[in-house]
Amino acid sequence: MGVGRGWRGFVRVAAVGLAVTLAAASAIHGRERLRAREAAVAAQQAAARGLAGRLEEALAGSGEGLLLLVRVLAEREAGEERFRALARLLLSGNPRLAALAWHRPGQGVLLAGADAAAGAALEEAAPALSGAAEPRLVRMGMDGRGIFGLPVGGGRGHLEAMLDLTLPAVPGLAVRWAGEAGPPGWRPVLRTRLSLAGAGVPVQVFAAPPQVAVPWLPAGVALGGGLVLTTAAVSLAGWSARRRRSLQAGLAAVGAAEGEGGTGSWRVQGGRIELSPGALRILGPAAPGEGAPPLARVHGEDRERVARARAGGGAFASEYRVIGPDGEVRHVRERAVPVPDGMAGVLVDVTEERVREARLARLNRSLGLLTACNEALLRSRDEPALARDVCAELVGVGAYALAWVAVRRDDAPGLVLLAAAGEEEALDLGLLGAEGEDLPWRAAMRGEAVFVEDLGAVAGPWAEGARRAGLRFAAFLPLAEDGTVTGVLGVLGLHGREAGTPGQEERDLLRRLAADVAYGIQGHRLRAAHEAARGHLELMGHAMGSIGDGVLIAAADDPALPVVYVNPAFERFAGREAAAAVGRPAAELYETLGGDERARAALRRAVAAGEPCEVVVRLRRDDGARWARVRVAPMRDAAGRVSHHVAVVSDLTDLVRYQEALERRALTDELTGLPNRAALEDRLVHALDRAARTGTGVAVVYVDLERFREVNELHGHAAGDALLQAVARGLRAAVRSGDTVARFGGDHFVVVLEGIAAPDDAVALVGRIEAVFARTFEVGGEPVRLGVRMGVALFPGHGGDAEALLRAADAAMHEAGGAGGERVVFYRGELTERLQRRRALERALAAVIEADALELHYQPRVELATGRVVAAEALVRWPRAGHGLVPPAEFVPLAEACGLIGDLGRWVLRRACSDAAAWRAEGYDVRVGVNVSAHQLDDPDLVAGVRAVLAETGLPPQALELELTETAVAEDPARARAVIGALAELGVAVAIDDFGIGHSNLALVRELPIRVLKADRTFVASVVEAPRDAAVMRTVIALGRSLGLRVVAEGAEREAQVRWLWRAGCDEVQGFYFARPMPLGRLRGYLAAGVRWDPGGEGQGGVLVVDDEAGVRRALARALAPLGVSVHEAGDAAEALAILAAEQVAVVVSDQDLPGMSGVDLLARVRGLYPGTYRILLSARADRETLADAVNRAGVHRVFDKPWEEAALLAAVREGIAWGRTGRRRGGV
Repeated sequence: MGVGRGWRGFVRVAAVGLAVTLAAASAIHGRERLRAREAAVAAQQAAARGLAGRLEEALAGSGEGLLLLVRVLAEREAGEERFRALARLLLSGNPRLAALAWHRPGQGVLLAGADAAAGAALEEAAPALSGAAEPRLVRMGMDGRGIFGLPVGGGRGHLEAMLDLTLPAVPGLAVRWAGEAGPPGWRPVLRTRLSLAGAGVPVQVFAAPPQVAVPWLPAGVALGGGLVLTTAAVSLAGWSARRRRSLQAGLAAVGAAEGEGGTGSWRVQGGRIELSPGALRILGPAAPGEGAPPLARVHGEDRERVARARAGGGAFASEYRVIGPDGEVRHVRERAVPVPDGMAGVLVDVTEERVREARLARLNRSLGLLTACNEALLRSRDEPALARDVCAELVGVGAYALAWVAVRRDDAPGLVLLAAAGEEEALDLGLLGAEGEDLPWRAAMRGEAVFVEDLGAVAGPWAEGARRAGLRFAAFLPLAEDGTVTGVLGVLGLHGREAGTPGQEERDLLRRLAADVAYGIQGHRLRAAHEAARGHLELMGHAMGSIGDGVLIAAADDPALPVVYVNPAFERFAGREAAAAVGRPAAELYETLGGDERARAALRRAVAAGEPCEVVVRLRRDDGARWARVRVAPMRDAAGRVSHHVAVVSDLTDLVRYQEALERRALTDELTGLPNRAALEDRLVHALDRAARTGTGVAVVYVDLERFREVNELHGHAAGDALLQAVARGLRAAVRSGDTVARFGGDHFVVVLEGIAAPDDAVALVGRIEAVFARTFEVGGEPVRLGVRMGVALFPGHGGDAEALLRAADAAMHEAGGAGGERVVFYRGELTERLQRRRALERALAAVIEADALELHYQPRVELATGRVVAAEALVRWPRAGHGLVPPAEFVPLAEACGLIGDLGRWVLRRACSDAAAWRAEGYDVRVGVNVSAHQLDDPDLVAGVRAVLAETGLPPQALELELTETAVAEDPARARAVIGALAELGVAVAIDDFGIGHSNLALVRELPIRVLKADRTFVASVVEAPRDAAVMRTVIALGRSLGLRVVAEGAEREAQVRWLWRAGCDEVQGFYFARPMPLGRLRGYLAAGVRWDPGGEGQGGVLVVDDEAGVRRALARALAPLGVSVHEAGDAAEALAILAAEQVAVVVSDQDLPGMSGVDLLARVRGLYPGTYRILLSARADRETLADAVNRAGVHRVFDKPWEEAALLAAVREGIAWGRTGRRRGGV
C-alpha cells in the first residue's frame, strides 16, 4: 500500500523532480542530443513495460516495504534512457509502487517495492535493466524513515549528511545551503529546495568554471521514505513550458494511479491542507480551517477516536469509516507522520477487503451455526426443547439479536410461538396469532423465505414493534422440507440490529437450517404420535391379556401371513412366547397342531378364501399339549379387502383331561414317568416321518445298565427303584427337549435323538449321554458307580423303520463291552472309529491332568500410560507326544464335554497362582489373569477353591484376575452376580473377556462388581481402517471410563493399532505387537527388560495437508511453518489415512478434488476414525451441496476457497491446534 509518507507525495514529487532534472540535462546538452536519445528510449520501453507487468503482478496483495539497490555498470546514456522509460511506466501504471529513483553509474539504482515477491521480481529483472551482475537487496521499515539510516528532521547536520548521500561526487556540480558561498571560481546556476518529508529547505547549486569539463549531468534523484530532491525554480530559457507539461503529466498519472488503486495522500503544512485526487475521492473536500483530512466525513462512531489520534502530533496509524459524498460508508486505513510545520499521511480504501472479510466471517459463522443447530437436533428431547436449543444457537453462535420459532396448531388460530431467544421483549407475541398477509404468516403459509433488508420500509403492526425495539434486519424462513411445507407448518424468525441482507450462500444455509428444524419437529411429532398409538395399543393389550381365550392376529397382505400380535393367553396354547411368535409365518403354527388332518385343512382353506371357520385341534408345545377350539375370522379394511386374520383359541383341555390321564397310564412308565415301550414305538414312528419330510436323520441309542442287579441285591428293590429314577432324570437332562427318553423295560432305556444333520451330531449327543454315567449315584447314602453299554443306530443308514432301528441299536449294544472294552458301539464301523479317537483323547487328557504334565504360557499386558508390563494372562498348553502342542481350542471343549473342565480349571488356577507368587517374590509387581469357563461358574465350590489356592500359594488376592466371557455371565445372571460378588469380597478382580461379541446386558455389567473390560480382538484388528470398529472401540472405552473400569484391548499386532488405542484412552494392550504367549522362563527375561513401550511424540498434534498437487502441498507447508508444529503431506486419501494411523495429528487440511475420493468423503472417514481432529476443507468451486455435505456428514469446521487468504487459513489452523490442545485429551481419537 506504500511506504513512508505515502506514495502520493512520493510519486508526485518523483515525477516533478524527474521531469525537471531530465529537462535540465536536456538544456545542458542541447536539444539535438535529446532528440538523438528518443530512439533509444523507445527501444527500451518494451522491456520496461514487461517488467512493469511483472511488478504489478508481484505487488498485488502485498503490504511490506522493500528497497532494492542494483549496481549499474552500463554506459550512462543507456542507463539514463532505461531509467526514464521505467520511471514513466512504473510510477504511473503501478499505484502500489511507492517510489523509484536512479543514480549515476557506479552508484546504483534505487527501487522501492511492496513486498518480498516484488523485491524478488526486481532483483531478477535488475541485470537486464542495468547490465549488472551483482544485485543486492536491502530491507527498510514501513515508515520509510530509515532508508538512509538517519531520522527525518534531525537538524542541519543530518541534512548535510543527506545531501552528501543524495548527490555523491557529481562532476561539475556543488550543492550548498542558501546564502553560503560556493567553491572558488564556481558560479551559481540553480536555486532549488531540498524536499525533506514535504518541507522545502533552500539550497543553491554551483557549476564548475569552463576549464572543468562536464560531459553530461547525471541528475541525482533520491526517492523513497520522504527524501526527494526537487527543483523549485530554474532560470533556463524555454524550460518552464516543458516543466509545466511534465508536472501536469505526472499529476495526471498520479491521479490515475490513485483512482486505480483506491489510495490517496494528504499533507498539512503551515496551516494549509493538500489532498491528492485519490484522497478527495475517498474523503471529499476539506472544510475551511481543518488541519487534517476532513473529520466531517468520518463516521460518527469513529470520529472521536480519529481526532484523538491526530491530536497527538506524532506518527499514527488508524483505520476508520468515512461517509462519502453519496452517503456510502467506506472503510479507510490511514498512516501519518509528522513533518516540519505539519503532518503528511497516506490513505487506502479497504472497503472491499472488509466486505470480503465480513462475508467470509458470516459464511463461517453460518457453517458453525448449521453444525451447532444440527447437534441441537440430535440432543433435543421434544419439540419445545428442539426449538429452544435452535433459537439459543442462533443467538449465541449466529449472533442474531432475536430468534424465534412459531408453528401452526390445529387447536389454535394463527401461529403459536414455540420458543424464542435473545431480545424477546422486542417481539409482540400476540401479533403472531393473527392470520393475514403479515410477513411471518406469508412465509409459513406460502412456503416462501422472506428477507427484509430494512424494517423501516415495511408496514404493519408487527414490523412497527420490531422497529421500536431497534431491529433493522429480519428473515422469515418457512419450516419446510425441500421447499415444500409438509407435516410442519410454521416459521423461523431471525432479526438483527444492522440493516442489510445476507449473501446467497448464507441464505441457502439458513434455508437448509429451517428445513432441518422442520424435519426435527416433524420427527418429534411422529414420535409423540407413535407414543400415543403405543399407549393405545398397550391399553388394548392389557384388555386382551385379561381374557382367558388366546388371540392371534396375522397380516393378510403377505403370503406368509406373518403374526403381528398374540396375547398372553395364546402363549399357553402355542407353547412359545409372544416375542418368538411375532413376525414368524402363521403357517409355522400348523406344526403345533395335532389330531385330525381334516381340521388343519379346513383352517387353511378358510384362511385362503377369507372366510370364517371353527375347528377343534390339539396344540402341541414344549410343556405339553392342549385341546382347543379355534375360531378364525377375516378382518376387512374400508375398501372391503381382507387386511388381517384373527384367530380366537378357547381352552378345552379340562374336557379331555380325564381321557388323557387314561391314555397316559397306558403309555407311561409309572416308576420313572418316562414313555414306555408302546409310547416309544409310536414316537419313533412319528420321528421317522418328520425326518423323512425334513431330510434330517434320527439316532436310536439303546442303553443297558451294568451291575444294576447287584444294587438290588445289596440295597433292596426300593434302592434299585430310586437308582432307576435318578438315571431317568439324568438322561432327560442330558438330551434336548425334542428328544425322547423311554424306559424299554427292566434296566434298559432307549433314547431317540431327532434332527441329526451329520454323524458328528450323533457323536456329540451320545457323549452327553455317556457323561451321565461318568459320575457316581447315591443309593442309601452310599456312592454307586454304574457301568453302561450303549448301542447306536442311525436313520436312514441303519434301518428304514422303527423296528429295524431298534434291532440294530440292540445288536450294537450287545457288541459293546466286548473286545477292546468300548462301552459305545455304532452299528456301522466308521462312527465307532471316530468315537474311539475321541475316547482316546479324553483318556489322554485325564492322564496329563492327573500327572501334572500340562504347561502354562503367559502373554504380557502392557499399560500404555507407563509402558510397563502390569499383568500376564495364563494360557494352558498340552504338550502331547507325537502331536506337539495341542491348542486349547481343541482340548478345552473336549474337557467340558467329558466332565474334565473342573479338574483342568483347578490345575490352571493352582499353577498360575504359584508362578505369579514366584515372580512377585523376585520383585515383579505383575498380576496374573486366569480364564474361568461357564461350567466352572456353575461350580458351587469355585469361590472356596479360589480362597484355598490363594492361601496355599501365598498369592495376594489383588494379584489375581479371573476372566469370564460375556456369554458365561449372560447364561445365568443371578448366579454370575453372586459368584462375582463373592470374589470381589475376597479381593480378587474380575474381568469380562471378549467384550463386545457376547450377549451381556449393559445394565448387568453396570451392576456387577467387575474391574476390567477386555475388548475382543475382532474390533482391534481393523480399528485403524474401519470406522465402525473404531466406533465400537471408542464406545467400549467410554463405557469403561464411565463405569470406572480399566479397558484392555486384545489382539494388537501393529504399532498403528497401539497408537490409536493410546490416543483413544485405552488403559492396557495385549497382543503379538508386544509379545506372543511364552513359557515362564522367557517371561522372567521379558519382565527384566522393563518398559516395553514409549508413546514418544504423542504430545501436541501436527497438521496433515492432503492435496494431489505437490506445489500446493509445499505452499501450505510454508504457510504453516510459523506455527512451529510438524506438517505432514499426503497426495491421496490412502496416504493420509496411513499418516493418521502412525502420527499424532490435530488438524487435517484437505483439498476437495482428490484422486479416487473427494475431500468431503475423506474428512467424513477421518471424522469416524479420529473425531477429535479439527477438519478444514479447501475447494476451488464449493457449491451449496458440497458445503452442506461437508458440515453434516464430515463435520468440517472451516471451508476456504482456493486460492486461500493466507492469514485467515493460518488463524484457522492455529485455532484448530488450540482447540485440540484444550478440548481433546487422551480419549478423543
